[in-house]
Parts: sequence; C-alpha cells; structure tokens
Amino acid sequence: EDLHVAQAQIEAQLVELSALRDQNRGLLLEMDEDREDRVTRLYKMLENMRPAQAAAVLEGTSQPIALEVLMRMNQAKAGRTLAEMNPEQAGVLADQLGAAVVDR
Repeated sequence: EDLHVAQAQIEAQLVELSALRDQNRGLLLEMDEDREDRVTRLYKMLENMRPAQAAAVLEGTSQPIALEVLMRMNQAKAGRTLAEMNPEQAGVLADQLGAAVVDR
C-alpha cells in the first residue's frame, strides 16, 4: 500500500513538473518573440541613420545585439557603420560577423 501511495505522489509530481516545463517553454517563446521584435525595430531605425549615427548607437549596445543588427543590415551600410566605430570594437564585431557567416 505504501508503494502505491508513493507511486501516486511521484505521478502527481511528474504531472506538475510537466505543466511547469510547458509554462516555461511558453515564457521563453514569448521572450524570444519580444527580443526579435526589439531587434527588428532597432535594425530598421539604424538602417535609416547615417553610418556615424548608427555606429554611435551600436557602440552602446551589447555585442550580441550589435552583431544581430549588423547581420541584418545592407552589407554596404554595415561596412560603413563598422568603419565609423571604435576600431577595437569594430574588429571584434567583424570577427564575429565572419564567424557567423562561416557557421551558416
């Protein structure tokens, strides 16, 4: 009888864990969609700026976001923007852009 009680408790916990897992997946999906929307808005704004202005904005963002935006930009515009950035930061981003292209 104790074994049946323990088994029922384990099964109940498994159901609860499964529900939590599904809830977490939903939250992660929402976060990914929100991030995608924000990056798209930023990309569109920067695409319409002068390269020096876009460079100044990207220098203030995290590298993953800057990389994502540069990858979406027109290649010529991205190059002009990188040319306006701090050379050290531009070099890091260029390396990451090269790695991202190789990984595709």
